[in-house]
Amino acid sequence: MIYLLSLIVLTMNLTSCGNGSNPSSSEIIKKHHEILFQEIDPELDGLVRIDSVSWIPLLPINLPNNLVEIPGIFSATIQNNSNKVIWLRYDLRFFDDEGFLVDDYIPFGQPVIVDPNSKQTLNEEFIVRSANIDQVMRLATMQFAARIRLPD
Repeated sequence: MIYLLSLIVLTMNLTSCGNGSNPSSSEIIKKHHEILFQEIDPELDGLVRIDSVSWIPLLPINLPNNLVEIPGIFSATIQNNSNKVIWLRYDLRFFDDEGFLVDDYIPFGQPVIVDPNSKQTLNEEFIVRSANIDQVMRLATMQFAARIRLPD
């Protein structure tokens, strides 16, 4: 559903007035990502990789309590090169273009269980909320903060 909505909005933006460039002459902020291994079991050090991280924020939604919410989608690939099952817990931290934390999103359905010697791709949704619309509109970095351990 989000993909269809994104496609419709993109089509409307490109086919409306102008040539699809930046009609308001506002600054376009490039999106980045960071991967942070916040905690990793010593037995797994160097055996787990997280890559192919991407994220796309969608259109902002004004909430009745003076908050602004931006839904979005993200993707990341976890590669377990060990001979053991691993548990991955993570949160997504969103920073503005000045490096200030805007929101910290913790997805449901954790831990993510990754089988030995396998890859698993996460394709999930996120929500960023803030009372400051300027800060939310200037999102620049998503930090994927991972905690990786062996099952209990």
